[in-house]
Amino acid sequence: PSHKKILGYDPADLLSRSALDFIHPDDLEMLLPLLEKYAATLESNTDSPRDPKLPTERMRYRFRDKSGTWRYLETTGDLLDDDSILFVSRDVTERVKSEEALLNSKVSLESQVWERTEALSQANGALRQEMRKRRQKEQALQESETRYKTILESIEDSYFEVDLSGDMTFFNNALC
Repeated sequence: PSHKKILGYDPADLLSRSALDFIHPDDLEMLLPLLEKYAATLESNTDSPRDPKLPTERMRYRFRDKSGTWRYLETTGDLLDDDSILFVSRDVTERVKSEEALLNSKVSLESQVWERTEALSQANGALRQEMRKRRQKEQALQESETRYKTILESIEDSYFEVDLSGDMTFFNNALC
């Protein structure tokens, strides 16, 4: 009954059909070796008692629903005493989609962080270069001031500067 609810199939739709016809071709590569292992275990245990500790396998694969949409099923497979395999499945499509969305968000966020880090790194480089140029200009200005003062202090003529109101703003020792 759950096949009708989850996948849309009536029991008559599935009778006498291979489940492999409904499994996504890319997922068959993973499932076929597992089914072959189960079949080999069944064949090898026909005359002897079955090992009760046979592993339970859990697998995730895509299964086509009646509308043709691929649904993700998570299935547990167990060997039964009557030489058959019991598969119990549940639909995990929404969980897989959420995981994919989360992964895509993570990738997008990492990309944005990388881009922002790169932009900040370039901005830091530009700021460092600007600071270096500013320090060079400040040093050149200090050297020019020192040279200017040295010249003014060493000349024997008086030198002075006044503002617009006539107050002295600078003068050399020769003026004194």
